Amino acid sequence: MLTPDEGVYPDRLRDLPDLPLALYVTGDIACLNGRRYAGMVGTRRPSTYGRQAAFDLSLAMARAGVVLVSGLADGLDSEAHRAAVQADVPTVAFLGTAIDKTYPASNAKLRTAIEKGGGAVCSEYPPGYSGRTTGTFLARNRLIAAQSEALCVAEARTRSGTLNTVGHAERLGRPVLAVPGSIYSALSEGTNELLRTHRAEPLCKAADALDILGIRAETAAPAQQRFDPATVSADAQAVYAVLKPTPQSIDALCAAASLPAGRVLAACTELELMGGAQAQPGRRYIAE
Repeated sequence: MLTPDEGVYPDRLRDLPDLPLALYVTGDIACLNGRRYAGMVGTRRPSTYGRQAAFDLSLAMARAGVVLVSGLADGLDSEAHRAAVQADVPTVAFLGTAIDKTYPASNAKLRTAIEKGGGAVCSEYPPGYSGRTTGTFLARNRLIAAQSEALCVAEARTRSGTLNTVGHAERLGRPVLAVPGSIYSALSEGTNELLRTHRAEPLCKAADALDILGIRAETAAPAQQRFDPATVSADAQAVYAVLKPTPQSIDALCAAASLPAGRVLAACTELELMGGAQAQPGRRYIAE
């Protein structure tokens, strides 16, 4: 149990006007201070695109030495923690339950891996807590935002707990980044709206977040995996099939793939993020 009068208490949480007066922690408290921190959050029921984006971006950031911060929930929270574990870098999880309860229970093994890997699992609620549970998950979102130097949103609907976390980040002055998504996907409505209203900067590669943290991406770039067209949407597969080593305009790709411009643009963004395409000057694209 950590209290604010102790030096080991997370310094970044001191920015909160309602900081926890007692923070319960399992794992290694050493990772709670003195590192670079990025939050990675998103929907609990992501698409294949969102899941892959959260994992790949988190893995690249973790390999750069960044401590990923999230909530150990189903979906994209779990992808962030799994990426950190794979990179053998500590990660921090904030629970909305008692410290001795893992929710969902299916993440028990992931929690153990976090703790054994030098990471930490934290909660405001003591062992055996049986008090009010309404709103505890929303309350923990402020802790994720506070611990993060920048908050990354991989995929989110317009009404979601993820955007609650974004609100906390904004109030604390933390930069927000969002992964662009298909304009046809309800799962990307929240992230696209954050970008459209300039509440977030685009997150298309790990370097976008690493730059904000002052980390040179060159020192962190992992060996890239071979692009697999099966991991992207049907539109992205259709566009990838007509990409060439020479740059092509959106109009040319529309004609070749028999798709409207909006869908081709979304597909190109998806391919660029997943490593299947590379943007060139003049909004032209080549196969990567």
